Amino acid sequence: MRQDFENSAALLKAAITSLTDLITSRSVAANPPEELVEVEGFIPLYALIKEFRTVMMAVSSGNLGYQVTGKGYLPGTLKALQAALHHLTWQTSMIASGDFSQRVNFMGAFSESFNSMVLQLDESMQKLKAANEQLNAELAERKRVEEALTVQEQYLKTIIETEPDCVKLLGRDGSLLMMNSSGLSMIQADSFEQIKGTCIYSLVEPEYREEFIQSTMDGFEGKSSNLVFKITGLKGTPLWMESRFVPLRNERQEIISILGISRDISDHKKNEQELQQAKLDAEAANNSKNEFLATVSHEIRTPMNGIIGLSNLTLKTDLDSQQRDYVAKIHYSAESLLGIINDLLDISKIEAGRLDIETIDFSLADVFGRVADLLSLKAEEKGVTLTFAIAADIPPLMVGDPFRLGQILNNLVSNAVKFTEQGTVSVTVERAAPPVHCAATLVFEVNDTGVGMSRDQLEKVFIPFTQADKSTARKYGGTGLGLAIVKRLVELMDGALQVESTPGQGSCFRFTVCFALPDQTADRHSSATMPANVQVPGAADANNSGCMRVLVVDDNNINRQILVALLANIGITAECAANGQDAVNMVTESAVRFDAVLMDLAMPVMDGFEAASRIRGAASCAEIPIIAVSAHDGVDERGRCRACGMNGYVRKPVEADELNAALMQWIPCKNGRKTDVKPGGA
Repeated sequence: MRQDFENSAALLKAAITSLTDLITSRSVAANPPEELVEVEGFIPLYALIKEFRTVMMAVSSGNLGYQVTGKGYLPGTLKALQAALHHLTWQTSMIASGDFSQRVNFMGAFSESFNSMVLQLDESMQKLKAANEQLNAELAERKRVEEALTVQEQYLKTIIETEPDCVKLLGRDGSLLMMNSSGLSMIQADSFEQIKGTCIYSLVEPEYREEFIQSTMDGFEGKSSNLVFKITGLKGTPLWMESRFVPLRNERQEIISILGISRDISDHKKNEQELQQAKLDAEAANNSKNEFLATVSHEIRTPMNGIIGLSNLTLKTDLDSQQRDYVAKIHYSAESLLGIINDLLDISKIEAGRLDIETIDFSLADVFGRVADLLSLKAEEKGVTLTFAIAADIPPLMVGDPFRLGQILNNLVSNAVKFTEQGTVSVTVERAAPPVHCAATLVFEVNDTGVGMSRDQLEKVFIPFTQADKSTARKYGGTGLGLAIVKRLVELMDGALQVESTPGQGSCFRFTVCFALPDQTADRHSSATMPANVQVPGAADANNSGCMRVLVVDDNNINRQILVALLANIGITAECAANGQDAVNMVTESAVRFDAVLMDLAMPVMDGFEAASRIRGAASCAEIPIIAVSAHDGVDERGRCRACGMNGYVRKPVEADELNAALMQWIPCKNGRKTDVKPGGA
């Protein structure tokens, strides 16, 4: 705007100079106006021209106060011109002061040029005013923004300085560009000046340094990263840090540094290590507990095997009525005690997560048969009818855990018989639509016409150590663990257990279990069908046992005595070995060929696992049936038995029927009928 004004002033000055040159030019002398001619006789021409020149030079020099002498048209014109120029000068000063309303109306084209100049100046000054107002507004806004930025900067600085985490800026070479007070405290620096420009890599422990450097380099490539590392402070104190690194960009989106936010997790790491150690200690304690339980299980079952086995054998001898009564009660009490011990051991294993589910081929008919063997006599004594029914579409062989399935059924059927004074207990199984993860889902039902349960009792029936009714414990006995164990076992087998009951009318326990199907459907077990009225399998037929010879391997003399007696009752001759080494020698070196080996597992000199492996390694003994007889009943033991080539598994205390069934399953019969012997197929 100022430049426009200066240009206009220069134009005005040039116009005045041109006017002066016109008036003072020599052309006036050559072509004088008429007025000059009129006064020619009175005023010398030279004097007039000189006067004009003097006036115009005064005007051109800015002296508008020069007094024009003389009279006539020309002096008058000069005076008028002088007045006009004087007025023009005043108007120009008014314009210079900002009054652009001034106009001139003389001197023709000059007036038009002057007025045009004034309009241009007016427009320029209006634009200048608007620009100044805009500039002032922008300056005010900028000042406001700067003040706001100052407040925000101070606010951000306060936040960073009071932040409990370490906030730092890192250069491309790992140099420290900024660090807040918390960070300085963490690395044990007295001030930022002490570490300014220092490479932070030197503080990071060597095993984490490479990863830390990589995280920094990734940041300058636009990547964010998280890192847990360990540092050593300037005064030697170790520290665990958890950091987040992000790239910091300028207004052109160029990465200028790395922003790192680090948290002291030393206490967390300490707690984590303590928890890890506590976990290891707990696992060690749990393993000790499990080992103790396994030892207790074995140690308890061994004498219980003697009590139950010998009392059972005694009942088969000639006794008077009083002796038979005493021995029968001893036998019953021992079985009851064993049941309680089994429940306690099972619930302990379940709670410890150590009870696993086995996956082997089995026949459901065999499982039902064993349940019938154990409980039909008890039902018969109470006058209760016990029936089993298997649906026609149930596969003859399935893959699962027959031992745990039998345990579930034994518990439910035993309870049903216990709480039923008269009527029936029925066990049925049907096939249901399988879920995606298994091939066969079976629905089992155990129905009875017993005492039944109320709604309140149903709510407590699966709680460990809880009887449905306190009076029930006094009348029927029991620990209250049976149904709790059943429920856990069903769940471990990917099933669900439900119960419906009406007081005085009986109960129905219904559960589902998922099974797989074997690759080969050939039935390697007994018949897959059962009659409606179960017949308890008796001792082996003499024609079947013939001249069978079985080797009994056990380090406990009582156990050997019981097994020999049980075998003699079914017409089988037995020889004994006190440890695995003797067993190997007798089987591989003796001229006598054994039809089967009953092998204890835990023995001195050589255990049953190694003995079985060595027997399997002898070419002449590759197909001899080896049946484990042990107080251990875990899945691990059963798996090890299969791995070393054993065929079957009988748990102590040994039941005569279970032993008989195992022998008849694997021993080739002497009457021409031969059961396939497949080592490791149990």
